[in-house]
Amino acid sequence: MPRALGAPHPARNAQLKTLNRLSYPINYVVQLATVVPMTLNGTLGEFRLLDQTPHSLMWDLDALGYIFMGLATAFAVPVLSQEGLEGWARRFFLAHTFMTPVIAFVYFYPGFSTSLLLIGSPWLITAPGAALTLALVFRRRLHATRNEEATGLSKGD
Repeated sequence: MPRALGAPHPARNAQLKTLNRLSYPINYVVQLATVVPMTLNGTLGEFRLLDQTPHSLMWDLDALGYIFMGLATAFAVPVLSQEGLEGWARRFFLAHTFMTPVIAFVYFYPGFSTSLLLIGSPWLITAPGAALTLALVFRRRLHATRNEEATGLSKGD
């Protein structure tokens, strides 16, 4: 099936997804399997590099995961139509894309503060909204495909 006009190349989106999928597990596995137990045992000192504190290595890795997630939503926008449920998904994807520079600013601003984190709070709506609406789009497409298969119809008929 040919790509839609202006749609991102699948390889580029796959590369971003791969980078995103690598950054999250690495960070959270390290935090849960190494940092938390060592902190509870009082032995984190020698592995302080792995602790996720503002502007640490793991903080930056976490930031990259969220930035790549935002870039992946940007590349997916052209694939979604502007009407109906896909229109809602598209709007959430656009909003999430526009939040990506804000998230990057919050993560990499030299002075950390909790109030600075509030600047990124719209992300708490855009990320789950994008994921939920996309899941609903996929669900609707799956049901439409199953109905077509059940009735023996296809789009080419």
